[in-house]
Amino acid sequence: MDCQNCKKPLSKRGPHFKCGGICQGTFHKACVKGLAAEIKAGIVRTHCNNCDDAADFEQEDKMEDAEQFSSSNNNVLKDINRKIGMIKDVKIQLISLTQSIDFLSEKYELLLTEHTKTKSDVVRLDKNITQLTNKCTYLEKCNGALEEKIMDIEQKTRRHNLQIVGVECMPDEKVSELVKKLGDLIGATTNHISSVNRMPERSKNKTASILVRFNNDELGYAAREDWMSRRHAVSLDSSAVTGGSATHRIYVNEDLTRDIRNLLWKAKTELKGIYQYVWVRHGRVQAKKDAEGRPIWIRSESDISELKG
Repeated sequence: MDCQNCKKPLSKRGPHFKCGGICQGTFHKACVKGLAAEIKAGIVRTHCNNCDDAADFEQEDKMEDAEQFSSSNNNVLKDINRKIGMIKDVKIQLISLTQSIDFLSEKYELLLTEHTKTKSDVVRLDKNITQLTNKCTYLEKCNGALEEKIMDIEQKTRRHNLQIVGVECMPDEKVSELVKKLGDLIGATTNHISSVNRMPERSKNKTASILVRFNNDELGYAAREDWMSRRHAVSLDSSAVTGGSATHRIYVNEDLTRDIRNLLWKAKTELKGIYQYVWVRHGRVQAKKDAEGRPIWIRSESDISELKG
């Protein structure tokens, strides 16, 4: 058998070194570097120099691998710790978000409750408004009917009166004689007249009218109607009655209340060009579109608006 190092034969009895490493070779003791010193130091050698270097190299590789593994583990741990930290942040954010959602949910429920209540209140108020509107409409109609009734009653108190318009106001005049003369000219009786008065002047440009009151009985009313039926029989001016210089045309009209007079004026103004005839008779304002039309009784301004279309 040869020495694994020097390749020289090994003596059968001489002391030899058996390598316990990879090579499993047998060496002269002198051929194993450092063996004598280690034996002297009491160190037990198990590997030859080659196997010892290989073991050291392997150990270094293992150490390097271990270091790399340790470094890799450290990096993994750091990454894990970083992700755990991120998870913690996410968890905190999720808790905050959950709290915000809970808060918003409570607010939403509150708003939903308030909305439902408000909607119910709106429906209730809408019903109340509808009821009040209907009530106001009803009261307006009632008020209008009452006004018409009052106007009719006031006008009926004047059913025995008439007004003479256009007679010039003369100095020291005797109005009753002027009325009697006018009655004679148109052929109407003055026997049933109870009083005659010159009305106060409403304008300096207009002659004050004369109010004639007939007796408050059937004969007085019949006499007043006789005057009204004869008023267009003869066309007269003021000079024919007073002997003065004024030539105003004389009109014999019904004694109208202010409301009826304003209603008549408004009807004539707004229905002009639409209704050919607008007049008043027995305190009632009436209108006809043409000579063959049916008379329409105008009770209020709303009737005028309806007729205008």
